[in-house]
Amino acid sequence: MNRYRCKKSFVVDERDADGFLIENRQMIIEKGSIYELDENSSILGLEVHLDSIENNSWLEITKEALEEYFEEVEV
Repeated sequence: MNRYRCKKSFVVDERDADGFLIENRQMIIEKGSIYELDENSSILGLEVHLDSIENNSWLEITKEALEEYFEEVEV
């Protein structure tokens, strides 16, 4: 189980549990927030699926965005 800490805040479009865009809503991924890599999920078809360990949120990003905004942390 790989965990990642956000090292630079950024904004993504907010989506519901099924991946549908919630119009006019964005989610701030806060610096310091911790996400767990889920290699078996892909809702939007992007390369990296991360589940928040702090709430029920999730996001999917590219490998490049993972490298830019996150750092791996020891569990």
